[in-house]
Amino acid sequence: MAARVAVVQVALNTSTGPQTIALPSGFGTVKGYLAFASNDTNNTSTPTNESAWSCGGTDGTDQSLACVLSEHAVPTTNTFRNMETTEVIQLLEPFNSTTATEVIEVDIGTTPFDTDDEFTINVGRNDNSAAVLVNFMVFGGDDDMKCKIGTGNQTADNGVAQTFSGVGFQIDQIFFWTTTGGTGTPGATAGISFGFCSLDSGVIHQGCHADVSQDNAGTSTLVGIHRDDRVLSSLSTAGSISREVECVKMDVSGEFDLTKRAASVNMEFHYLAVSYSGAVNFEVANFDTPTATGNDVQTWPGFTPQAVLLIPSFMTAVNAVQQSDFGGVGAMGVCAFDGTEQWAVGFSDEDNEPETDTQSLADDIAVQFSSDDGSQAFEATFVSFDAGDGYTLNFTAADSTIRKWTGLAIEEDTGAPPTGRIMSSLVGAGGLAGMGGIAGQGGGLAA
Repeated sequence: MAARVAVVQVALNTSTGPQTIALPSGFGTVKGYLAFASNDTNNTSTPTNESAWSCGGTDGTDQSLACVLSEHAVPTTNTFRNMETTEVIQLLEPFNSTTATEVIEVDIGTTPFDTDDEFTINVGRNDNSAAVLVNFMVFGGDDDMKCKIGTGNQTADNGVAQTFSGVGFQIDQIFFWTTTGGTGTPGATAGISFGFCSLDSGVIHQGCHADVSQDNAGTSTLVGIHRDDRVLSSLSTAGSISREVECVKMDVSGEFDLTKRAASVNMEFHYLAVSYSGAVNFEVANFDTPTATGNDVQTWPGFTPQAVLLIPSFMTAVNAVQQSDFGGVGAMGVCAFDGTEQWAVGFSDEDNEPETDTQSLADDIAVQFSSDDGSQAFEATFVSFDAGDGYTLNFTAADSTIRKWTGLAIEEDTGAPPTGRIMSSLVGAGGLAGMGGIAGQGGGLAA
C-alpha cells in the first residue's frame, strides 16, 4: 500500500491551454487534490491590493470550487461570491457595482492524471498580465488511495441529521467548502467557509473558518468565526450565524451524516472525500498559536507527518461570532507544508473602513498570515517533521495575543500499515480536545 501527499505551488500560465505540474519522483498516480489561489503573484510577505480567493478540488473526474471577491479602495463595498462544478480554480474581478466577471478560470482538462509523478490543469482563461500563484495539496500513491468530489445540499431542519451517499468507499477525511449562495452566476456578498473533518480512532474531529463581507455598504462590515465543532459555517453580515453543519457520522459504506445547526436555511456545499485505506494515520486538531518568535513545536499529530494543512485565524475564541472592528476578523487563509515544499495563501478585508482596504496574499513558506488591514501577523518557515511526534516551525513574526487555528496532519508512509488502527462499522459524533491540547491519536479504518 502507498498513500502519498505532496504540497506544490506553481505560477499559473498567462496563456491558455494545458499546464503540467511535476511532483516528486516516486509519488505515483494522483488520485485528487485541493487547489487554492489568491490574486497575489509576489511570493512575499507584502500582499497585493484587492481580495480575491478561490478554494476547490478534484478527483480527476469531477471538480468544484468556491470563490470570493472584495474590491479595493472604493467608497461603497463591492463584494461577490460564486461556486462552480466545471472548474477547480476561479478568480473574479468587479465588472461594475453589481456584477463580477471571471478573469481566471482553470479546469482539470481531459487527461488530468494520465501520467505518474505529475498532473495537468487546463487554463481556460487568464486575463491577468502577471502569473498568479496557485497552491495544491495533492493526494496519490497506489490504488488503495481514493478520492471523491461531491456536491450536497443540506435541506433538513435545524438539529436534524441528513445522510449523504455516493462516495463509494470508507472515508477517512472530508474537506468542505461553500459560499453564502449557490452554484452559478456570481452573486453579491463575499461569504465563504472552508473546513474539514477526520474519523480518527473512531472519533470525528472537525474544524472550520468562515468570513463574510457586506456588499453595497458605505462602511465595510466584516463578520468571522472559527469553529472546532463544525465543518462549515455561513454568517450573516448582521453578525449572526445564518446556518452551519456538523459532521455526526462517517460510515464504512461511504455515507456520512451532517446535522444542520443554528437555522433551517438550506446550505449547498462541495466536498472532497479521501481514504488512505489503512496505509497511514491522520489527525485533525485545534490549537493555540505561539505568542513569540522562534521555534514552535506542535505535538498534536502524535506521529511523524508527511504533510500538514493549517487554517490560520485571528480569532481569540472558538465558536463565537466576532465583528465590530475586531482586529483580523476579515482575514482568512490556508497554509501547507510537506517537508520539501511549503506555501501559504489568503486574503484580508479590513472592517469598519469608509474606503475599502482589501488584499490578497501568497508566499512560499509554511506560514504567512495577515491581519484584516493587510499587516503581517504571522510568518514561519518549516524546520522539521519530528519523529513519532509532530512538527516544528520557526516563527519570525507572531502576534502577542493567542489566536485559534485548526490543523490537519497525514502520517509519513513507510510502506507498512500503521499500528493501533481501530475497526468500526458505524461511528457517531465525537468532540475535539481542549484548545491547545491534542485531539487524540489519529487513525483511520482498515480497508
